[in-house]
Amino acid sequence: MAEADGREGDVSAYVCRSHGRKVRQRKTFSVLAVNFGTQPEPEHKDDVTVSDKVVCMDLELLKSKFRGTMLGVLVGDILGKPYEGETIISDRKKIDLQRKLDNLEESKSRESVMGFTDDSAMTYSVAESLIEKRDLDIIDVAKRFVENFFQEHYRGYGNGCKLVSNMVLAFI
Repeated sequence: MAEADGREGDVSAYVCRSHGRKVRQRKTFSVLAVNFGTQPEPEHKDDVTVSDKVVCMDLELLKSKFRGTMLGVLVGDILGKPYEGETIISDRKKIDLQRKLDNLEESKSRESVMGFTDDSAMTYSVAESLIEKRDLDIIDVAKRFVENFFQEHYRGYGNGCKLVSNMVLAFI
């Protein structure tokens, strides 16, 4: 049993951030430990203890927060797209956004009213890789970036991304 913030429950995933490895598995909580090299790496997973630097979170709550974060990224990207790089927003652009929002509210079909940019496409690639690989695999993330770039090059990728995509293709 683990105790953190006065709550007690089985440890679901205990991760030493400095090593990035899952050390212990059980059911109820997802537990992330902060280890910045001040504690030695445990030799056996049973040697791991839950310290005061632990955050416990129910897995369903964690999934819900992840979904909410992804939705927030997408909505922010879509609503911010017309204003990207601008310091002053014209009345015309504000009216145009309001018209699109009204159209979205009235839309009965699933037709696209507003599109997302490369920011959401790349966020999706990172999330997809983390879910599939269960760790940060920068080679896999780079491959996904390149695949998305060539499938949807119209999303607003900058010239640097175009250059890097061609370079990544040469190495993978």
